[in-house]
Amino acid sequence: MLVSQSKGMTLTEMMVVLGIIATLLGIGSVGLKALKANYDLVNATNQLYADLEWVRQQSMGGSHQFGIQFRPWYDDNGVAHNTADGYNVIFEDKNGNGVYDPGQAPPNREEIRTVDLRGKNVTLTGFPNTLWYTRRGTPTQLFTITLTTPYSNPTQNINTKRITVSMFKIRIQ
Repeated sequence: MLVSQSKGMTLTEMMVVLGIIATLLGIGSVGLKALKANYDLVNATNQLYADLEWVRQQSMGGSHQFGIQFRPWYDDNGVAHNTADGYNVIFEDKNGNGVYDPGQAPPNREEIRTVDLRGKNVTLTGFPNTLWYTRRGTPTQLFTITLTTPYSNPTQNINTKRITVSMFKIRIQ
């Protein structure tokens, strides 16, 4: 009877195992990028929705209108595009001119809370420059913001979220 005395792996067996592991990692990394992009999209959508609702509620409880100011994206040449890379949340229009003036922060709050979407690869389209809510909780403009990622296809609603601001509701679609 012959007994094999093998106590290890050959170099060929090791290379085959490493090749299989590398292939699986390569396939998985593509899926992880898309999964992270979808997570960032859902996170940014929920955050924007919560900020819009908070501004609306603050305006209903106060004596002035409150607003959100969207920041357009500027390329390296300084040209503004129709997509936003973030927004500034919560400021109070104390003089009623519909424009943010420095020094109009709500009492006991910071001047502006900035939300930056550049690191999340999420872009906004369809936004006004500034959204104001009146003391009755109604927006000064009705619009739909579309949030997309590099993996989005807006025509087929793949990895695309929309927030609709109507008279008395804010809805995520």
